[in-house]
Amino acid sequence: MSTDLTKFADASVALTETMTNLSLTDEQEAAVLNLLDLLTPGSEGDEDAASGRVSVSYLKLRQATTNVEYMPEDTPIGGFFTSMGENLGEELHVIPLYKHTVASLFPDEEKPEHEGLERCNSLDGKTGSTYGECKTCPHGRYVPGQNSPCNRAIRMYVVTTDLGFLIRIDFYRTNRRAGKLMQQLARPKLWSKSFKLFSTQEEATIGGKKVRYHAMKASVEGPVDAQTAEICANLMKVIREVRLLELASNEEYLASRASEESQTPSNGKPAIDVPGTTVVGDSEDDALDLGGAL
Repeated sequence: MSTDLTKFADASVALTETMTNLSLTDEQEAAVLNLLDLLTPGSEGDEDAASGRVSVSYLKLRQATTNVEYMPEDTPIGGFFTSMGENLGEELHVIPLYKHTVASLFPDEEKPEHEGLERCNSLDGKTGSTYGECKTCPHGRYVPGQNSPCNRAIRMYVVTTDLGFLIRIDFYRTNRRAGKLMQQLARPKLWSKSFKLFSTQEEATIGGKKVRYHAMKASVEGPVDAQTAEICANLMKVIREVRLLELASNEEYLASRASEESQTPSNGKPAIDVPGTTVVGDSEDDALDLGGAL
């Protein structure tokens, strides 16, 4: 695929030029350059450059049952860690940079209603990799008293207030309220305020049994200083261009999949390999599926 990286390059240059006009310490400048490096999807002609893939870790919230190989052993229950295996402690101080909607269907073999379903991802909350148009898909339809197989989420890119970490957060299920709160309170610009992220233990009744779990919470800490806000505004523009590369690659992928399926026997199942941000593991297993209990 012929990919035009011009706008991404322009946004990157604008960020570095902004840095030269600010009074940054050597540590701050190094931190921002490291973030820019993480957001660079490769040199022109590379597969990663074409797809918009970047190595941004995403946030995980440890539940009592969380068992993934990249979770640091010392992560407390209710604490945060990343898909890169970094223990971030029990609270985070972050600035939102960019957000959009995603949707995903992860079939659960233990649920009879999921029988026969295939995994499906939508990078824009509009078109799924397997079942097509989201608004007409029966697997995302609301049914009172139960959760649909497909879950929509607020995907948000945030940076820690010290500019040390760039993190992707998918606010699914029981964590969605925290994402919605950040959306509502982050004004006039998304990066105008910093937030504290933490978790609280909650309780729900599922199938007559009480279940305890941790849910992500957010609270406003205060306005972001003008210098940091300017850096964040430029980081947002870089992330936006990476996002556009990702969507362009996904549109081509969906078109090629449709062509492949039109030539596949009815009993065939083409492999699903959705392009997008390079991450590790499953982004939904830290948010509880309450089966409509909440």
